[in-house]
Amino acid sequence: MNQSKKQQNSRSSKKFVRKNNKDSSGDSSRLRVPDKSLLLWGKHAVTAALENPDRRIYELFFSESSQTKIQKLIRSRFSISETNQIKLNALSSKDITALLPGHSVHQGFAAIVGELDYGDLDFLINKTRSSKYSFVAVLDQVTDPHNLGAVIRSAVAFSVDAIIVHDRSTPRLDSALGKAASGALERIPIIRTKNIARAIDKLKKSEFWCIGLSDDAHNDLSSLSVHNRTAVVLGAEGEGLRRLTRESCDSLARLPTSLSFPTLNISNAASITFYEIRKHLPTRN
Repeated sequence: MNQSKKQQNSRSSKKFVRKNNKDSSGDSSRLRVPDKSLLLWGKHAVTAALENPDRRIYELFFSESSQTKIQKLIRSRFSISETNQIKLNALSSKDITALLPGHSVHQGFAAIVGELDYGDLDFLINKTRSSKYSFVAVLDQVTDPHNLGAVIRSAVAFSVDAIIVHDRSTPRLDSALGKAASGALERIPIIRTKNIARAIDKLKKSEFWCIGLSDDAHNDLSSLSVHNRTAVVLGAEGEGLRRLTRESCDSLARLPTSLSFPTLNISNAASITFYEIRKHLPTRN
């Protein structure tokens, strides 16, 4: 083997080495995540983050079975100098499990990444002005990370343009939420706002027709006409829409569920709602 190949192999082997990531207390079961950073795990969540040029990658954890996939994604996106800025940790699946919260199904993939800058509501509204059709979802205090992740996944599947959430009550966009979203976090803007009712008023002033979903509404969702610019508003599971949110909507609609048992999980209700709205709008790739 010539000298240049030896050096190349040496550099390659040094990149994919195990690193110690214990916290200051010496507890190896805790992973330190810096401020303004997020923790993702699961094959789809991590690979989608690697494929997103807007997502900064700080550190990767991968098992032997996932190493080839990780290497391929890194080489397709990053230069050698950029790769050298990423901490790469080849660990056993058991060791990755020990670093993550209990019962985390990681599939041999985990990463510490930067937050995405989605802009604010005004930025979103200005961005949609040039489009004839626009479809956004507004979530009023949906707090469960598994449910929210599933809603985000369905929103991407049905080509929702953006999701607007209540800032204070919405969990971090990582961890279990990221796993439930299955890579969808990289494909849709998620806009945080301090006041949902005011956000709805802004949308209405920008010619969005805002439909609130409520179990006690008189009209089925399928009976309503869908406007070119539509916002659908969903409330927290159990509590539904808050009063001011409800009053801010242009109209209310219900899903045609059983009158004796109308309640659906928020992620299921969102999927049906997104489908019903999307079938009246042009299909997108």
